[in-house]
Amino acid sequence: HEVPDDFKPDIENALAFYPGPAREAIIAAVSRCFEFGEKFDLELRFRTYKGQERWVRASGRPCMVNGTVARLVGAFQDVTTQVMALEAMETERQRLAGIIEATIVGTCEWNFQTGEALINPRYAEMLGYTIAEFMPFTYESFKSRLHPEDRERAVAEVQAHIAGDVPFLDTRFRMKHAGGTWVWIHSRGHVVRRQSDGMPELIYGTHTDITQQQITNEELRLARITAENALRESEVLRSTLDKHAIFSVADARGRIVDINDAFCKISGYAREELIGQDHRILNSGHQTPEFYRTLWDTILAGRVWRGTLRNRAKSGDFYWVTATIIPFKDARGRTQRNVALYSDVSGAVVAAESLARERRLRAELSAAN
Repeated sequence: HEVPDDFKPDIENALAFYPGPAREAIIAAVSRCFEFGEKFDLELRFRTYKGQERWVRASGRPCMVNGTVARLVGAFQDVTTQVMALEAMETERQRLAGIIEATIVGTCEWNFQTGEALINPRYAEMLGYTIAEFMPFTYESFKSRLHPEDRERAVAEVQAHIAGDVPFLDTRFRMKHAGGTWVWIHSRGHVVRRQSDGMPELIYGTHTDITQQQITNEELRLARITAENALRESEVLRSTLDKHAIFSVADARGRIVDINDAFCKISGYAREELIGQDHRILNSGHQTPEFYRTLWDTILAGRVWRGTLRNRAKSGDFYWVTATIIPFKDARGRTQRNVALYSDVSGAVVAAESLARERRLRAELSAAN
């Protein structure tokens, strides 16, 4: 609250910390708590005594005596960081949507269970169709449009990713245009959700028309240099990552050279305990050696690696993160550093595991009866 030592709180000046609609919301919540015994849990804008704008979580519950609300017990938490992180994520989502639109990329969301797919207009346009003409788009219709010389290989690569043998789909093939010609497609995809039995449920992918392009190593090198320069020059980006993401940088040999506070917090290690170490210090034993070989083969080849990791914190507790590891090379093509961005998904993983256990138990009980 940033109040002076002689500040004496009462209802009037307590409510003054909440500006405008936030004040109305907290007044209404407190009133309902006393009148009807309703609990409340709100995230509201808050202005400190010194005028600093923040977000807080205010919660309360009634204490009943002889069926009447005698008093209210509440808690107060500063959630400014969390709210700003969510706002940053929404900004990033809009930015990525703008990039997709600007780069004229076709997108596809494929439901593996139903076989149907949702596509954006560009996906159909690059093959000479409107969405209405192209739909319904299924896996079988996708295979039927593949060039006979590419079909067996492309289908095998898709199936390898579906089976989990490769972490990402990244391939090129020809598809038949409505006019009868063949269009070269650069296809990328990833299973973003699997069922409890490991079968894929939802796959996201993109298609890029590369027929008129000459994608060469030089273009990739220049794109990499441009990305590195943009990263070095963007202090705003680094500041945002530092505040709203779990972040680490490793050198070419995998030794940690930089981390942010969020990395220290989730791992339980101090900065000085991590700098100079490699990420094996967090190894939980859950991932296999082959898993890590695939990871290293991917980034050593200069490709971005994405996946989910179970790590062990200093306390011995496990935590789950989704990771994106981006290799950066120098002008000679040598790996200079690997930048990793993580998101804590422990809650989601625990919830999914609990749900899977519940389903198995129900199935066993059903079978027993």
